[in-house]
Amino acid sequence: ITASLLVDDTPRRLKIARLYVVSDLLHNCGAPVKGVQSYRAHFIRTLPYVFAHLENYLSSLVSKNAREAFKRDVQSVLAAWKSWSMFADEFIQGLEYTFLCGDVRELTLTRADAERIKRKLADVPDEACRAECRARGLVSDDDDDYRARLERLEQSLVYHGANA
Repeated sequence: ITASLLVDDTPRRLKIARLYVVSDLLHNCGAPVKGVQSYRAHFIRTLPYVFAHLENYLSSLVSKNAREAFKRDVQSVLAAWKSWSMFADEFIQGLEYTFLCGDVRELTLTRADAERIKRKLADVPDEACRAECRARGLVSDDDDDYRARLERLEQSLVYHGANA
């Protein structure tokens, strides 16, 4: 199901329907059935990639109405996961940030905040930084962008906390 969410030319409604299937599967992971947690573990590994793809898909939608409807539908799924305590809040924040990062790439922080975040992450070893990305719902490939993703998430949290 997660692979089907990564297909570029899937119509919007079908993407949302598949996201609802993922949501149903995750909701059922609470059942006392042997092996059901392996599904949840699979989704924890793959959802950051799905939400990165959904962000690209959102950006590709031409119609403003389609973009807003798609954004609303995806955010409603994230809100449900949060209300169910499906994942840690930090993981859901990371998924939401990944999905909306096209809206928040350019943030204006104070120089002190930006430097504080940069210093904080500069001391984190690479593998710990990747693990932090995974725990926070961010793509954590072996490329050099994983540290930048974590930095942008931190910046977004500071920015939105200060502007809430």
